[in-house]
This record gives sequence, structure tokens and C-alpha cells, in this order.
Amino acid sequence: DMAGTYAAVGQEGYELSADATTFWSVHASADKEHGAAAYDIVTQWARTDEQQQNVIESIQQSLELAWCWFDGFVRATAREDG
Repeated sequence: DMAGTYAAVGQEGYELSADATTFWSVHASADKEHGAAAYDIVTQWARTDEQQQNVIESIQQSLELAWCWFDGFVRATAREDG
């Protein structure tokens, strides 16, 4: 629940309003829906070992890109006082 965590940290740690963190709050709900749909799709369509390996590789690539984005977000929003 990274998006939900971002919303909470923004509000509690940086004193942002709920409006300012709406993107993250909405994204958290959407992620839960997307996750369930993705699981259903993979279990229905990725039946062979090769197909399942392709899914795993795609997920690994997506996660690497997501972590690059998160790292950039953290660097861009880092507080200099702590």
C-alpha cells in the first residue's frame, strides 16, 4: 500500500491537506482493484512455464522502473532539516 503510505506521510509528516494528497489516496484504492484484476488475468492466461516466466520478467522490469521513480520522488522532496 505504497500510495496509501505516501498519503499518510504527506499529511502527518509534512502537514499536507487531504486535498494535497488526493492523488495518493485515490491511487491506493485503484491499486487494490488493479491488483485483483491482474491476478485474475495472469491465472487465466499465463498457463505455461514460458508465459509465467514472461509475466515474472515483466513484473521485475516494472518494479525496477517504479523504484527509480520512487527514488527520484524521495530525492526531490527530501527535507534538508532532517
